[in-house]
Amino acid sequence: MVGGLGALFALAYPWLVRQSMRFQARSTVYRGLPFRFSGSLGEAYVAYGVANLVSGLSGSLALPWAWFMQRRYQAQGLEYGTARGHFRGSLGPFYLIGLAGFALTLLGVALVAALAFGGVTLLGGLDGLDFEGLSSGLIIAIVGGYLALGLLYGLAWQYVRAASMHYVLNHFELGGVVRTGATFRPWRLVWIGVTNTLARIVSLGLLTPWAVIRTNRYLIGHIQVHSLTSLDDFSAAQSQSESALGEAATELLDINIGF
Repeated sequence: MVGGLGALFALAYPWLVRQSMRFQARSTVYRGLPFRFSGSLGEAYVAYGVANLVSGLSGSLALPWAWFMQRRYQAQGLEYGTARGHFRGSLGPFYLIGLAGFALTLLGVALVAALAFGGVTLLGGLDGLDFEGLSSGLIIAIVGGYLALGLLYGLAWQYVRAASMHYVLNHFELGGVVRTGATFRPWRLVWIGVTNTLARIVSLGLLTPWAVIRTNRYLIGHIQVHSLTSLDDFSAAQSQSESALGEAATELLDINIGF
């Protein structure tokens, strides 16, 4: 039963992602004109179906390629009036981002091994005489090591998300005349995420609004939009074709998809 539901969700996931992005685009309005997302369903299954499958079969070696395909799908499907998004990035930087995340994960594995060995040495001794101390040392070391591994793994994924967003924003353009830029530091964004999580835990969730505002304030202060022409030109041209904006959002799916 569980396996069948999992398979059904895997098959539907690319469609769910596309529906979510369509809804999010329509919910973003500038000067009275909403954005649109026109990425096709076939492209969604390539980016979020085939790419994820290849990544899993390759032992995550193709994971950066999957990130590239997904970010390109998101960027090039975005439209504002008559202007369509374009992603000028390449595959190589995603592999560099992935290597940095992998290095953090390896550091976590090394910490697990070091703590396990240190626990054996400190509490149990290598001579095997104190079996009770040896067992206690192993348990403490393993628990501590896995906590460290989980923390570093979480940091690695936060870095991957922050660095990917930074790269995409610096290589995205709209209609050939509008470009975005990002000056935030990925590691600074990771630090904000970590301290926000700690604040939520300590405050039992009461500081969640403060954490959200803190993150958005930092991002908004370090993202620019450069345009060679007024965005009103796109709006004026689009207003002649109301049917292009007449499609209603089909589902309100809160899948957290973004640059």
